[in-house]
Amino acid sequence: MDVLINNAGIGAQGDVTANDRAEWHRVLDANVVGTARATAAALPLLRRSPHPAVVNVSSVVALVGVRNRALYTATKGAVHALTLAMAADHVKEGIRVNCVMPGTADTPG
Repeated sequence: MDVLINNAGIGAQGDVTANDRAEWHRVLDANVVGTARATAAALPLLRRSPHPAVVNVSSVVALVGVRNRALYTATKGAVHALTLAMAADHVKEGIRVNCVMPGTADTPG
């Protein structure tokens, strides 16, 4: 394995009062914990690659305020922070860890 792209994620809408505890755990688990788990599982294979890389997909909402996206924004901010930590942890192994932060897209979803 040369590249892992952590692109799985789910959205959430509302301010901090809008989502119950179960929804916070569900979205955090998918967006943040899923990224960490997938990377941990892939590391043994990435370590065998001559040019290993991890690409985490966050969102521009991690850097700018967007109304009614508190939970989603928190998870994407966590993905950004997790990326920085993983990059520091694995730089000496030659594993590049980067994050892309796409902007908002007007879709039916």
